[in-house]
Amino acid sequence: MTKVLRILIAILFIPAVASAQWTYQGVFPDSTLLVNTAHGIAVDGQNKVWVGPYNSSILTPASEGQLAVRRNVVRVFNPDGSQASFSPIVGAMDGDSLRRFGPITGLSTDHEGNIWVSSHGFRVNSATENGGTWLQTRTWIYKFSPAGVLLQNREITFMRTETASHAPNRVAVTSDGDIAVSFVFPASPIVLYAGSDLAPLGTVTNDKIGFSRTFEISADGNTIYNASFDKFYITQYKSDGGVFGTYTLSTDTTLAAGMAPGAVHRYTVGANPILYVSAAGGGNDPVARAPWNNTRIYGLSVASGNAVDSLAWDYGTRTAFAIPRSMAISSDGLTMYLGTFSTGTPAVQKFTRATVASVERDDVRADGFALSQNYPNPFNPSTSISFVLPEAGVATLKVYDMLGREVATLANGVFAQGEHSVRFDAVNLSSGVYLYELRSGNTRITNKMTLMK
Repeated sequence: MTKVLRILIAILFIPAVASAQWTYQGVFPDSTLLVNTAHGIAVDGQNKVWVGPYNSSILTPASEGQLAVRRNVVRVFNPDGSQASFSPIVGAMDGDSLRRFGPITGLSTDHEGNIWVSSHGFRVNSATENGGTWLQTRTWIYKFSPAGVLLQNREITFMRTETASHAPNRVAVTSDGDIAVSFVFPASPIVLYAGSDLAPLGTVTNDKIGFSRTFEISADGNTIYNASFDKFYITQYKSDGGVFGTYTLSTDTTLAAGMAPGAVHRYTVGANPILYVSAAGGGNDPVARAPWNNTRIYGLSVASGNAVDSLAWDYGTRTAFAIPRSMAISSDGLTMYLGTFSTGTPAVQKFTRATVASVERDDVRADGFALSQNYPNPFNPSTSISFVLPEAGVATLKVYDMLGREVATLANGVFAQGEHSVRFDAVNLSSGVYLYELRSGNTRITNKMTLMK
């Protein structure tokens, strides 16, 4: 059997990583409605797309005898891009008066397909003022049905003062519908509420690490993923009892290490969660560290930290950095919407794929040999590969291109029993998929990795 044929057959038996390619479908919707940032995106249980900008919109144009009324709104679109009949949503009734949204800081979907809206303050409903006074010191969260009906709302008071302005994070939702709420600034509390009636459940921490625009919670509530963009990794708070347990700050600093994550979104494939993370999105500058690409969104296996999926903002002829700030995935996993905080460009782009990305399988074999998925993956230009030998012996680790040509020998010699790690520098190679193979005695394990320059 030739080397080429042997390598191609090996592909059939290795984990599927970054296998579901995203295709750019264009700006969403095909209109000029969404041009002033998309700080929040969510897909409801009927596949309608909810978009909330941080900036306000001019809903009533200035004319003789009439003010130009500015409003913060949430627009809702059908899958074909047409606006839903109840769109835009401008706020919620507070007794007999309308409490209008302040800037929208996040949108989330719960287990029943309802939409949570986080609002940075609110606007007083006054016909004598230009859109109403923006009261920045008071924060609300709202839950709407897919039909646009207000189901619940609550003022978040645990950071409220009469002078300080606090922007809330996007609400994080468990598979039971319970929620976690926090704010952008470091040292903010993270507080849990029951999704059914918004009764307080407890506090994750009173001293959140780092700045974070968005954060997530695992489906079982055992882990909070805080996208600390100024710390260049995702800080984690863990509990053995879900939302009813006690959370502690994890010492694991490897998840998204080197990224400046501005947006996170959890999507579960079977029992395996993938955390989609923007490599850079916390501010105006593309500051993610190598090997991460500033313009890409990566799907990270929560179990291993490896990148198993990725896609990028489509710049077209535009070259200025577009700040990733929001993302949402349809319930079937085949459509993603990306939003940017940058102005002067359409705020939302749509991507589709034919199949859902899969999370790599356990890399430890029954005979004790192991060849881990390289980390990070995709990579540029270097990555680490770990392997385990059940006993001391001769081992080789080589890299091949997809035509079966050897491009590098990473290890060749006698190794002790246990785990070993080597570095692969692909600075002189072109972008593409490469295979790496561990050989020891009669054992051969093959895996694949993606170089993305």
